[in-house]
Amino acid sequence: MIKNKRIFLNTFLISFIFCYGIFFVSIARAESGCCCYGFGEYKRCQTLDSLTCKKCDKEGNCGEFEAGKVPSSDKTKCVNSPTTTTNNLPNLKLDAPDLKVSIPGMDKLQPVTCTESGCSIPWLAQYIGGLQKYAIGVIGIIAAITIMLGGIIWLTAAGSSQKIADAKKWIIGGLSGLALVLGSYLLLYSINPKLTVLNNLEITRITKYDLSELVFEGHEPMFDPKNAKPITDTTYDETFKNFAACIGIDWRIFKSIAYKESGLNPKIVNKFGFTGLFQTKKKYCPETLRELGLDVKLCDNPGITDPFVNTAIATAMMKSHKKTIESKCSSSSDNTKMYMTYFGNANGGGALKSAINKYGCGVGSWPESIHKGATLDYNKQVVETMLAQGVTKYTDTAGNGKCPDKK
Repeated sequence: MIKNKRIFLNTFLISFIFCYGIFFVSIARAESGCCCYGFGEYKRCQTLDSLTCKKCDKEGNCGEFEAGKVPSSDKTKCVNSPTTTTNNLPNLKLDAPDLKVSIPGMDKLQPVTCTESGCSIPWLAQYIGGLQKYAIGVIGIIAAITIMLGGIIWLTAAGSSQKIADAKKWIIGGLSGLALVLGSYLLLYSINPKLTVLNNLEITRITKYDLSELVFEGHEPMFDPKNAKPITDTTYDETFKNFAACIGIDWRIFKSIAYKESGLNPKIVNKFGFTGLFQTKKKYCPETLRELGLDVKLCDNPGITDPFVNTAIATAMMKSHKKTIESKCSSSSDNTKMYMTYFGNANGGGALKSAINKYGCGVGSWPESIHKGATLDYNKQVVETMLAQGVTKYTDTAGNGKCPDKK
């Protein structure tokens, strides 16, 4: 009697776990979409799954989820996702694949959705999800057959204790198999619900920038000493020397610009988001590092607050400025070329090229109105700072022309 009660309780618990697991499977098959938090000017949207989006924080703020939509380019609202298969990506085949081996019960593979920021590909997640559902179905059928077989053996046991024991093993084995499969799912869900969600494969587009055509808005110096004087801080001198040597510019020009831009503080960020020693932005990082033959992964780790990475970005831009200056104003004085170099750093290579084309190589005739990133007087101060460090010539041909690599 006691043994029968124990078997009944075990069977009940296993059945409960099975039903509980089925319930979670049904609700945890989250779909990907657009999720927005906040309101008004503080509203921000991103791509999330429905489960993560609808969770509320400690203050009771919950996300608003819209299935099948994507964040707008400014991340302030959800918009319909265009279902294009080209989107200026000629080398990438984006049509949904036609499977040669179909999976029963799996929906037709969804088309790729592309936005300005990249493409979302659901093929792999759909396929794995289809396999998962199919496997659970097969396991369920096998378990049901096992349980029914155990029941048949029990019914035909005719009181035989051995056959009844065998029947119980068949039944408990079938239920245990179901509990094991669903229990593993519940364990993953308890650890982190995201482990049970199959998200789309996201491909982020890297924007290509022509360094000679950049025009900066909102760039402003972060450090403004009243008088030019020698800079005693030597923390980053070796970094400046190594990068300056690879483009043939006096390394003290690097040091002077970094000093005037950031006070040699690699962590500083201005109100427009310009960051680090040379006050640049992450979006310019991949293209500039590629220009110097460096690994673009450095843009994320260690990031643009790292002195090496920030100086590398500035080097690629100054290399572009130097090319513009030497091609259009090769006979100008060294002081003029230094002025143009900082003008390009503060306003962008496009602004430098435009100023030369419109006003010529005589920077004394350049109006205040074109100095958007830094005032005309501040440009003069930067050149004075360069001269105070002992710079006499714009170029320095002592280097080997090879840029350093991050160790």
